[in-house]
Amino acid sequence: MTVAVSLLAALVASLLGWPAAGTAATGVQKPGVAVPSGTATTWWHPGPLSSWQYDLEWPVAVPTNIGAVQVYDIDYDGSEQGTEAQVTALVSRIHVEGSRAICYLETGAWENYRPDAGQYPSGVLGTTVGGYPDERYVDIRQWPVLAPILDARFRQCKAEGFDGVETDIDDSYTENTGFPLTLQDEVTFDTEVAAELHSLGLAWFLKNGINDDAFITDMAPVADGTVNEQCWQYDECSQLEPFVKAGKPVLNVEYANLSQAATCAQAHAFPMATMHTDVDLDGNIAWACWRPGGTTTTSVITTVPAGRRPRPPSFVSAAITTAIAGRPFSFTVRTRGYPYSHLSHSPLPPGLKWSAGGTGTATIAGTPPGTARGPHSIALMAKNALGLARQVLRITVS
Repeated sequence: MTVAVSLLAALVASLLGWPAAGTAATGVQKPGVAVPSGTATTWWHPGPLSSWQYDLEWPVAVPTNIGAVQVYDIDYDGSEQGTEAQVTALVSRIHVEGSRAICYLETGAWENYRPDAGQYPSGVLGTTVGGYPDERYVDIRQWPVLAPILDARFRQCKAEGFDGVETDIDDSYTENTGFPLTLQDEVTFDTEVAAELHSLGLAWFLKNGINDDAFITDMAPVADGTVNEQCWQYDECSQLEPFVKAGKPVLNVEYANLSQAATCAQAHAFPMATMHTDVDLDGNIAWACWRPGGTTTTSVITTVPAGRRPRPPSFVSAAITTAIAGRPFSFTVRTRGYPYSHLSHSPLPPGLKWSAGGTGTATIAGTPPGTARGPHSIALMAKNALGLARQVLRITVS
């Protein structure tokens, strides 16, 4: 299947007139560092991009909820839910749409839920990543140990048909990792990552990296673009100018409720591809600042179609319902508001499961056992770009 998809991707590239990528990868060996294992001499050099999607959930919608974009940034192994074959098929679909695909993965941290977690020796594992108890920093100075593990991930991205790779946790030298990492350690590590990716014919996108030092300036010549979170919120986008001056793309995502008009005016002028979505990166773009000349037809696109009015969420379904033990039960949670709300909930009674509807609705269904008899209170939350709403749903099982 991989061969067939590769042939399809090549045919699509030819039909779409995608240019052959530019310069050669040097693959220069540094002392104590493995030579890049690939043989490619060209890779994708994207140039400025004006629209993108950042979706780390599964499944991934193509096109997005606001239409086609130039680039999709998605998880390399289907967010632990999609198979390699399914990811390969998704990337092929993205190419057929005329778009490019970026492969998301972490290089500076270990994740205990990834298939290759057991390959990391304990000696390279550091402290827990703040806010992510299932992840630990790795000692990026130990490139000979990490290189085979990361190379396998990079090769998986290549086999799945991706055009480039976004490496997360690639500026860990500023964190409390448990190791005495320096700026130079990070530059050396990321440069080797870039060389390996380029040798496989993959573009490299730096993740974040604004640290009020020389890091961005050092890495901009090496990276093919950058993915940034919240530079408008923290008023630090100017530090990404080295990428713009080099004609490389800045893909920006904002999570806070910023002014769309003000943010888009700044994003157009910079320029960068800016969008606003939920921090969960579930694929629902609330609004976006696409510059003219991209795959979209307007400079600012929102999820609000004609006839709809943006409004914060509110619950419209009942707050009380009943179920009978041993019998099938179904209840639909409904909300009002636009953009459609992302719904979440506290634990459900035994035997019941939650299924999101994707349009501000969800279904609670199943057959509660006899042991579930009694009242159950479920905390519900609905959130969109304009606000959030809460409700306590009471389900009594008799």
